[in-house]
Amino acid sequence: MLAMAARAEHCPQLRTVSIRIFDDVGLDRKTVSVARHEAGWILKSLCLAVDWSEAAGSQLEIRIRHRPEVAEITADALGLAMPTFGKGNHGAVFFDRIQERAGNLTASLPVLLACVLAHEAGHLLLHTNDHSAEGVMIRNFGRVEIQMAGRRRLTFTAADRNRFGLVQLAGATRR
Repeated sequence: MLAMAARAEHCPQLRTVSIRIFDDVGLDRKTVSVARHEAGWILKSLCLAVDWSEAAGSQLEIRIRHRPEVAEITADALGLAMPTFGKGNHGAVFFDRIQERAGNLTASLPVLLACVLAHEAGHLLLHTNDHSAEGVMIRNFGRVEIQMAGRRRLTFTAADRNRFGLVQLAGATRR
């Protein structure tokens, strides 16, 4: 998959989605800023423009947590989305796990954080906990995926875009 896949050239138009991030970890502004920028770039490959909102009532809400709060989360999970629970708009990413994985491989921490944020947002936007065989929606970010992330090659696939095209995004605005 080419890095230019995240450009919205394949999109007839972009839809805008508002995402609010709750930073329970206390990350520095630069890390959060880079992660937002990169996650927005990845989400553009799903034909979306992101409004990183600080206001209540955002379409999606994702928390940056140190670790999962329940033992049932598998050890390799870097995040969690709940697309079928309540409003279906809540997710979390596990910073300690992301930091450990980034430290062992070639992607920077903000870039890997961005990929996990985009992945969990993808679950919420696609209204499913299903995973893909490739791209940012793959089940586990292994060495290959993290290397791809570091080269800006881990994005949503054409199959993800096709699935997303069938899903109505409540409240999304078209550009």
